[in-house]
Amino acid sequence: HQGEVMFSEGECGAAGLYHLVPPPGERSVSSREFQARVVDDFRRGLPPVPPSAAGRFCYVTWNLPARRIAACTDPFRTIPLYATAVPGLAACATDLRLLYAAGLAAADVDPHALYHYLNFGYVPTPFCIVKRVEKVPPGCTWTASEEGAQASIYWDPRYPEDLSGDKEKLARALREQIQETVLRYRPSSDHPWGTFLSG
Repeated sequence: HQGEVMFSEGECGAAGLYHLVPPPGERSVSSREFQARVVDDFRRGLPPVPPSAAGRFCYVTWNLPARRIAACTDPFRTIPLYATAVPGLAACATDLRLLYAAGLAAADVDPHALYHYLNFGYVPTPFCIVKRVEKVPPGCTWTASEEGAQASIYWDPRYPEDLSGDKEKLARALREQIQETVLRYRPSSDHPWGTFLSG
């Protein structure tokens, strides 16, 4: 499931970009089901943490009566998401130019971001090249309300070590896991595809 989806129930809703992959052994989740659950949770005051699904996604959800907005990125931030909040106003966009066009971002360069760019060749998250705009970090939700805005982590990779067993058995298990992962993320057979691995 991929593409832009918008879902609304009264004064609560969500909009997002999705390419979802179901967890191993679970049924496929549609973008609409995914958003309906996020909107329902947000309406009930719960954090807008994504349901268990993998893949590429970013979305924004809103609750107009509560005057709250939240944005979420996938665990690797494969789709950029920018956010800004000033008293009485919050906005998110997948392209910084959209915030410019809406008059929500000015062409004021952030000196901290410029420092990082000149020293490292890129602007790390949560910094953004312009002032008063931030990049929503990977695996985070960014929530804004009348009390202010903040990002919170919903995903943290944990890799428990298991060094028991012989090397051949561990190597075979790693190979099977890599193959299973590639097969899960492979697009449908209707489209040609390939991969690029470096290292």
